[in-house]
Amino acid sequence: MLSLTTACSGAELMKQEAPEDEHHKFRTECWVERCIFESRICEVDENVTFRPLSVPTPLAGTVTGVGCPIWLTSLIATDASQLFVASSGLDLSEQTWVKRLLRALGMFAHAYIL
Repeated sequence: MLSLTTACSGAELMKQEAPEDEHHKFRTECWVERCIFESRICEVDENVTFRPLSVPTPLAGTVTGVGCPIWLTSLIATDASQLFVASSGLDLSEQTWVKRLLRALGMFAHAYIL
């Protein structure tokens, strides 16, 4: 049996409702949408948005400068909400997945960049 949840709140729900050895059974609405679109059962590892995130969300910030060249350190955001993410070449459903993923991570996706 699988458990369906949202990309944004799914990780928290999964942690509250199921023991860790059951986490592999959780899927998001992104997975359901792609399965319907392709008329097949998609593998959960085909896309990071197909299962709830395993990292704490929303991101409080990033670690600045760790493992980065010194010139790059000043370009790294100290708060995830300050990050600017752009994408291209995505179909409408993939754009939606990116927006959901960014929202779950605590970032804001502007409509004009996707």
